[in-house]
Amino acid sequence: MGRKTEIVIIALMIACIAGTGFAIGHQRSIIADLRSDSVAALQKAVPLSDYRKKQQKEVGEILDGYEKKLAEVKTQEEADKLIAEAKAEVKSIKTDAQLTKIEKKKAAEKAKKEAERKAREEAEEAARQAAAEEAARQAEEEQQSYSYQDSGSSSGGGSSNSSGGSSGGSDSNAGSDGCVDPDADLI
Repeated sequence: MGRKTEIVIIALMIACIAGTGFAIGHQRSIIADLRSDSVAALQKAVPLSDYRKKQQKEVGEILDGYEKKLAEVKTQEEADKLIAEAKAEVKSIKTDAQLTKIEKKKAAEKAKKEAERKAREEAEEAARQAAAEEAARQAEEEQQSYSYQDSGSSSGGGSSNSSGGSSGGSDSNAGSDGCVDPDADLI
């Protein structure tokens, strides 16, 4: 081989090495971009502002773990898989809107139970009061019935005694005209 050929071969080898270095550097840049883009996509997919402070801490810990894993990815498929896993894990944590909805539902159920309890107590009280009023009414009717019977027997007996005394005509205090003599001795 001639000197020119050797120089050409050496130049080609240098170009290949430089090209490979360029390709490797370019590939590293692509992987770095993929990793940073994947982390940004994950953060965008799971906004912490949707969560309350306590849940933000939990979500943040999950995202931190997946961001570390995303720093090691080499393909878009690996990144997509990790992002999907992170979203699925975060999905189990309730957002502020979900927690608010649950709290409102519980408050409504509690208010409903309280209203039912109060209505039940009021109905029971009304039933007790109605029973007490009915018992008082019955006692009053019985009392009136007894006093009517007592007054009927005493007035009936008194009138028969007085009519029997005047119709008999044999009253010892009565005079010849049937009037009672005021001067007679009463026994």
